[in-house]
Amino acid sequence: MEPKFVELVIPLEADLDGDPEKADRIRLRQEDGGYEAELTVGDPDVIKDGENPLYYYHFHLVPPGSYTVEVKSNDHWRTVLCKLQVSVQGAFYAGSSFEGEADGGKMGTPDYQLVDEMEISEPLDLGCC
Repeated sequence: MEPKFVELVIPLEADLDGDPEKADRIRLRQEDGGYEAELTVGDPDVIKDGENPLYYYHFHLVPPGSYTVEVKSNDHWRTVLCKLQVSVQGAFYAGSSFEGEADGGKMGTPDYQLVDEMEISEPLDLGCC
């Protein structure tokens, strides 16, 4: 029986290559070498998340398996994510679902502030020196 293929969308931060002048180039590579695809910011299958510093990379007809996600930086591929498990049931990383919220909520920068800014009136004592 042939494996069922899946549509895989990988959300990644903008400017992973560290060069804001150069469009990020992302590669999805099956660890056994059976599948490999590349997408570059600006391709029709790469969508920016509004004003958020996040891009959605849409890979088509991905066979089930274990994958590595890489970014091209200075003519070398650098691993961003390894052992991403893709199946017809979903995508999983380190045993947890890699998929977005089922309610269709945004995956970009949250609308709330994660850490309240501290107002420091006196120096912090870190217990050293």
